Amino acid sequence: MVPSSRRVRWLVPVVLVMVLAADRGGSEVSRPPVKALPTSGEWAGSVSVYPLPGTLTASPQTEVSFRGVSGGRHGKVSVVGEKSGKHKGRIALHRDGRGFSFVPERSFRPGEEVRVRTGLALRGAEDGDYAFTVARPFHLPDPNVPEQPPAMGPGLASKFHDFVTRPDLRPPKVTVARPAGSTAGNGHIFHTPKNRASWADQEGPVIVDEHGEAVWFRPLDGARAADFKVDRYRGEKVLLWWQGHVRHSYGEDRLVILNDRYETVARVKSRGYADIDGHEVRLTPNGTALFFVKNPVLWDVPGDGMGQRPVKDEVIQEVDVATGRVLFEWHSLGNIGVLETYAAAPGSGEPWDWLHANSIELAPDGDVVISGRHTSAVYKIDRETGRVVWRLGGKRSDFTMGPGTTFSYQHDARIRPDGSITILDNANGVPNPQGTDVSRGIVLKLDREPAATATLAREYSHPADDLSVAEANMQTLPNGNLFIGWGHVPGYTEYTQDGEVVYDVRLPDGIESYRSYRFDWHGHPTTKPAIALRPADGDRTRVYASWNGATEVTRWQVMAGPSPQQLRPIASAPKRGFETRITVSTNADHIAVRALDTNGDPLRTSPTRKRP
Repeated sequence: MVPSSRRVRWLVPVVLVMVLAADRGGSEVSRPPVKALPTSGEWAGSVSVYPLPGTLTASPQTEVSFRGVSGGRHGKVSVVGEKSGKHKGRIALHRDGRGFSFVPERSFRPGEEVRVRTGLALRGAEDGDYAFTVARPFHLPDPNVPEQPPAMGPGLASKFHDFVTRPDLRPPKVTVARPAGSTAGNGHIFHTPKNRASWADQEGPVIVDEHGEAVWFRPLDGARAADFKVDRYRGEKVLLWWQGHVRHSYGEDRLVILNDRYETVARVKSRGYADIDGHEVRLTPNGTALFFVKNPVLWDVPGDGMGQRPVKDEVIQEVDVATGRVLFEWHSLGNIGVLETYAAAPGSGEPWDWLHANSIELAPDGDVVISGRHTSAVYKIDRETGRVVWRLGGKRSDFTMGPGTTFSYQHDARIRPDGSITILDNANGVPNPQGTDVSRGIVLKLDREPAATATLAREYSHPADDLSVAEANMQTLPNGNLFIGWGHVPGYTEYTQDGEVVYDVRLPDGIESYRSYRFDWHGHPTTKPAIALRPADGDRTRVYASWNGATEVTRWQVMAGPSPQQLRPIASAPKRGFETRITVSTNADHIAVRALDTNGDPLRTSPTRKRP
């Protein structure tokens, strides 16, 4: 039996919150920018909780995550839905010992308010008691995606490689317009080429060397990849990319993590949502993954006059890679106004893509910086409150934008160690005071004292003065150079800090990559090298050798003999691109190839083939 005083304390807040929820519904709430986390009042607690207090668009399948408390001290947690009633669930301790999640046994109901009651000092709560509202999801019909991707026609096929040893691999050809000079950075190039007009059957993550030669390729059999990069997981270098279908709320979209042997380390999915958005995937030193979810919901936009309409809620989740537990979650609706957008609402029944967030950056103080393409603005988000700390650009910039600093429909906002910010300015939207139709990478200096001002420090225009209407990214390399993938304009370019072009590459017309990067990478595949034999004139044989993903091979050695157990070296040649051809004269019945490293030491030998 609960004491009467305790019952009164519980009932009164419930009534008050239900009244507020009825007034709030699914509409926008105006929140002023937060310049610093309050040290007193309702946000002065020591424990953060997600969904954040006051969230208006939580998933019906959400779990409730508490951070800043050891798992053994969680105490009693009560979770009650306004319509669904009291929820049973289990406590899942977080792997790092700094929190726990309440995982309900069943879903919440769309549109209902959920009250969470604890004995913890929750930020944004009153005596450990807070509420969030469940979204009214908007469901689209499943898209018409063919079970099998279309085969390449002759015109498209000519833009892709055709290897003798690996006919199953067809990465696109690239053209080096300007070879890498002595001041260019080191490393391989990482991109995800795709056919702009239709889905080809050879799309996936590709590594190429600076000569444009393929190093590693993994075709995805109808799915697409994006944001392919080198990251670190548990202290080791790994490959990371998004894989799925480019459409919200459809498919088995996920993050894929591979080690240097090209073995799958993990596949990460969102928690409570159908898929992961491919614009940004990244790992943190804490073994977590950060990504966006585009969550279509019904929402009442003030002044719109349309009532509740389908709108995309941009969600950020931070998920523990090993366990899948959510450690952080943020929702754009309720924190950024929809009417900050420059994108017109669609006339069809499609959800309004008003923000189109496309990059996530962790600030040195732990807050989150995101780029909103359709608001032409960059936002710093307070991690503990979810509110906007500052806006850069757009309709409500907190910074005075100096000459040449205004950007539009941008991508890839990154904070540098000196506090400056790099942005890929696509320059194909509003505002555009320069009246330019040339995309560029820019470096902005942000001064906050005595007044918040943005100053143009550097700009790096497309070498052919092209306009990239979508996609693209800007990477600062370890040597200080800037590496820009031009997205919709096929290719990538490297600049010195002073703006000199030191490397420039073009993809085939119509083949683009959302982002392109340069990273140092050493791959050690567990597979054997591939070999193919073709007859030449007389006793001569053309030997073809390749090894998908091997970065340490500098030379190929041809082995021949009367049996697979009696092979000896008969020729060798430097490695040339993905596939090396060596012509040999031999009457031996069996031939194999052996990969050698820069010291001439053997790495691995291919299977043996009979001479044709």
